[in-house]
Amino acid sequence: MKAKSKPYEGVSESDWEYICNCWSDPSYLQKALKNAESCKIRKWISRNRSKSTARHHISRGVELNASVGHIETWRLRYWHPERGWVSVEAESKYVSVLHRLCVLTMTSFIQIN
Repeated sequence: MKAKSKPYEGVSESDWEYICNCWSDPSYLQKALKNAESCKIRKWISRNRSKSTARHHISRGVELNASVGHIETWRLRYWHPERGWVSVEAESKYVSVLHRLCVLTMTSFIQIN
């Protein structure tokens, strides 16, 4: 492979060889292409990094199966205090979920009283 003989500037030879071997492996290439296609259809980008939303929820001190807090955890993953929402779609989804929650809460309140 021609690329393997010319390491990219700033990358060690062993790291470059590892990268080239990965991209030469058909199963790795297939997985990379599948991930790229999945990224294309995302409506918004999460701020989760490598941690799942469920793990963020637990790290906030809320039990995963608790009936409260999931909406707030979701908001914290898609809203930045300085930059705002990651996308218009994420904000719209949050507002929609809050609206449904308010309707359910009011309906329950009216039925109790």
